Amino acid sequence: MNTMLEYIVLKNFKCFDELQIRLAPLTLVTGMNGVGKSTLIQSLLIIRQSFVARYLQDGYISLNGELVNLINGSALLYNQANDECVEVRIEDEEDEYIFTLPKVENDNHLQLMEISPEGYTKKGLLLLEDDFVYLNAERLSPQIYYKPTNSSEKNYSRMGNRHGDKAVGVLFDAIDKVDDLNIVALKAETAASNRVGDNVSAWLGYIMGTKITAKVEKVNSEDLRLTYTVGDVAKENVFSPLNTAFGNSYLLPIIVAVLTAKKGGLILLENPEAHLHPAAQFRLGKLLAMAAEQGIQLIVETHSDHLLNGIRVAAKNGQISSDNVAIQYFVEHDGCHDAQRIVLNNDGELDCWPQGFFDEWEKALDSLIG
Repeated sequence: MNTMLEYIVLKNFKCFDELQIRLAPLTLVTGMNGVGKSTLIQSLLIIRQSFVARYLQDGYISLNGELVNLINGSALLYNQANDECVEVRIEDEEDEYIFTLPKVENDNHLQLMEISPEGYTKKGLLLLEDDFVYLNAERLSPQIYYKPTNSSEKNYSRMGNRHGDKAVGVLFDAIDKVDDLNIVALKAETAASNRVGDNVSAWLGYIMGTKITAKVEKVNSEDLRLTYTVGDVAKENVFSPLNTAFGNSYLLPIIVAVLTAKKGGLILLENPEAHLHPAAQFRLGKLLAMAAEQGIQLIVETHSDHLLNGIRVAAKNGQISSDNVAIQYFVEHDGCHDAQRIVLNNDGELDCWPQGFFDEWEKALDSLIG
């Protein structure tokens, strides 16, 4: 099994002069808007997209691609940098990989890159393996028809593009092949079997708070149809995604990504809480925690205290070890960007609660009763 990523170090990368982040099986990236959370994820995405497009193998990095668009070198370089050298360093349990742009070319999205170790290959770096998923904050909206998977397409992400456009196709393949979960420990309590299809429906229903059965059928060689049965299947309350909760469409790619992952897979999520009720956000935290405990590495950018609390309760209930959770709170002071690690213990408690860290409820309550 591939070793998990342990550290990301950035130098002169966008808003960061220098940043070192410790990762865990489950890393939560939090903070106010505009403090560098997405920048951390983008530092990984430009390497992934450059590798899949086969630019990295020829000594180039692509700033514009299927996963992320950073325009050109001037948009990449820290605006107060003393030199034009940009560095991304990734460490796992066994190796250190350094990706360096010695000189930024402002007018070209393809930049010459030096890579250490020289002549490296995949060599087990989790970021470059096939079991990789990235889901943007803007996921695929409800559709009448969905596209099947295509083995001839480049594998930027197992769920297709950044919006998860092939998630329904991945689900169809799993149902059609009668696939079981790769990780049996992720079986939902209400699932009738270990099959992926049964568990996607069971987790979707659990998180959304109502019984839901997802079904995918092939319309023709180019189109799939997704339907949801809400409530009792026998009553045939069947709905198109266009006529059910919008949150279903945003949640489904996440559940499919987790339940089709293998131990050693890597999943990057932005705002998984989008379009979900607070209770659903809380329950989703449980699934993400259980997945990380079972060997899937997740890096999650979030603005949701409900998602955080779901993970905290999962730690208290023994569904994830607190050692397997890293909470990184990104901050900005006087134009300088950094991150503070907040430690979670096995009782679900946090070692500190910095100013601005999910404290708006308390501030609002003080105003109401003050």
